[in-house]
Amino acid sequence: APGELATLIISVGYYRFTKTWRVQNIGDENWPPGCCLKFSGGDQLCAAERIPVLPVSPGTTVDLSVDMVSPQQPGIYESKWRMLTPSGSYFGGSVSPFPL
Repeated sequence: APGELATLIISVGYYRFTKTWRVQNIGDENWPPGCCLKFSGGDQLCAAERIPVLPVSPGTTVDLSVDMVSPQQPGIYESKWRMLTPSGSYFGGSVSPFPL
């Protein structure tokens, strides 16, 4: 079960993993060059605060991945990320935060 896997990962401590979100451009315009997936709150589980995203045309689905490391102490951790335009405006909803 997902909860058991998360408990196992946390109990190991400093476990390196990659979190991947599958997102879709449901708008009418391309996501412009310079967009990124940005850490927006919760527990920061990686050094990067921004992950570059290539332009995405309407209707296209892409996978966005972030390399992370689990905390040493067992517990519940949540990392939140959002899409950001080159001018610094958030768009779309939050990508699903995930508890560890």
